Amino acid sequence: MSLYLRALALICCLVLGNLTTARAADTLSSDEATTFSTEIGFDLATGRYGNTVSTTTLSIPVSVLYLPTPRLDLGLMIPYLWQNNDLVVEGRPVQNPSVQAGPGGILRRPAQHSQAVHGFGDLVGTVGYLLFKEGDYAPQLRGLAAVKFPTAESGLGTGAFDEIVGLAATKSFGAWYLYASGNYTFQGKTSLFTARDFADGETGVGYEVIPGLRPSLGVRGATAVETGTGGTMLLGGKLVWALSDSIDLKAYLDRGLATAAPDWQGGASLAFNF
Repeated sequence: MSLYLRALALICCLVLGNLTTARAADTLSSDEATTFSTEIGFDLATGRYGNTVSTTTLSIPVSVLYLPTPRLDLGLMIPYLWQNNDLVVEGRPVQNPSVQAGPGGILRRPAQHSQAVHGFGDLVGTVGYLLFKEGDYAPQLRGLAAVKFPTAESGLGTGAFDEIVGLAATKSFGAWYLYASGNYTFQGKTSLFTARDFADGETGVGYEVIPGLRPSLGVRGATAVETGTGGTMLLGGKLVWALSDSIDLKAYLDRGLATAAPDWQGGASLAFNF
């Protein structure tokens, strides 16, 4: 059983300040027993998020994962963040005294707070558990629980705890495979925006070109995460490549299809398995 399948709950935390969908499609075929993994990468997102100017966010997430049993994994992730302005926090436009409603009721913020911000983001702790292994007709199911701790510096986090629960499924059909996942986030109160609890999910299809090399295409989205904005939707592709028994390369590129989503988002990472 691959490490990355066990780590999918952790990888969903790496997408630029959102704990988005668990990347169930990133399963690799391997019987290697792994008890520890570390991963480093980068994620880049750019978009207006309903503002009048574009916001660019660079994240360099570092994560560690420990597997005390073949079914149970425990993870920690913290990103280093750089953003060209402070109009957006964790992908959400922050409140502004002179907010104006634009087309479709989307709240548009003026570009008067344009100071670049950087520093460490929020620490995220995850617990994943393999509920059911894949059978002839049944998919593999994995549960997720996570907590976001408000460790980020000013301008890089909401200053509140978030709690997340989720479920991910994968099913293979020869070289083809289908994946789907869903999470529900209980957001803590913050002075930056009127936070709402929200659901997010992802689904898609992939193909194993050669053993260990799996490209896939999928769509992911979320309900509104704050009052005054709509939901998000992104279409994108992913690539997972087992360079060796101990090194995995992962990359993705998404195109935003909604005002509240980034216009473009992508990244890559290397995982070292022990």
